[in-house]
Amino acid sequence: MRKFRFRLESVLRYRVVIEELKERDLMAVRVRKMAAERQLKVLQNEIHRIRSEWVTADPVRREWSEIYQTRVLDAVAAQELTIEMIEREEEVALKAYVEARRGREIAERLRSKDLAEYRLELEREQQRELDEWTVLRSARHS
Repeated sequence: MRKFRFRLESVLRYRVVIEELKERDLMAVRVRKMAAERQLKVLQNEIHRIRSEWVTADPVRREWSEIYQTRVLDAVAAQELTIEMIEREEEVALKAYVEARRGREIAERLRSKDLAEYRLELEREQQRELDEWTVLRSARHS
């Protein structure tokens, strides 16, 4: 009997590659999000540091600290917006990855189904050959 050949093997390989690319895209977005969150934490820590220095600061230094704090607060707001944009990108990337994974899984299920049918046909063919051999052998001994 012929060797098993999945007729959509190239489609399956393509879908595996697409899934891997979508997964990489998703991971890249998640890495960017983590970096943005770390940067936000740094800025928030800086605000806490500035506020803790106010207690001991003279009036001039305190005025400069307030100006600096305003700039840091603006940076915090900008970083929060950046994180929101990255989260939207993450949602899109996740949806694309899930869709690519489903496509691969569908192709794999089709391959499994075709392989099961191939094996069943192979079994039937082997049984026919065995039955034919048995019939020929019993005819020779009669």
